[in-house]
Amino acid sequence: MRANSGAANYKFQGTFRIINKHPVAVKDLQTLHFDFGSDGQPKPGVYKIAAKGNPTQMTVKLSFADVANQQIKEWRPVDGAGTLTVSQANGSAYFTARDVKLTAQDTISKQTDWKKPMTLGFEGAIKLE
Repeated sequence: MRANSGAANYKFQGTFRIINKHPVAVKDLQTLHFDFGSDGQPKPGVYKIAAKGNPTQMTVKLSFADVANQQIKEWRPVDGAGTLTVSQANGSAYFTARDVKLTAQDTISKQTDWKKPMTLGFEGAIKLE
């Protein structure tokens, strides 16, 4: 995953896990969370990134959080923030997104300079159960 928000640049190769029935990429104190609005694996297709996930409308809520340095920083999408492509092959689900626009949220932080929009891109896969 690569993302930038103002002067902050994030790069990581996280591990995808199912947490609370949703795909999440995790590395140290950073998470990339997908909410398709339903439990279980999403169906293949192109999902619009939105403020709320809904499987019948093919929308997904995507958020990125960084909880390092005794601060909680989170970015979430607005409707029309981009698209996420889900495909399946060899018993895995593959996720791809480019140039997704996320907005900084009011969270717990001593600083405010990080509260800039984030542009995020990633590719990842998770083994289907």
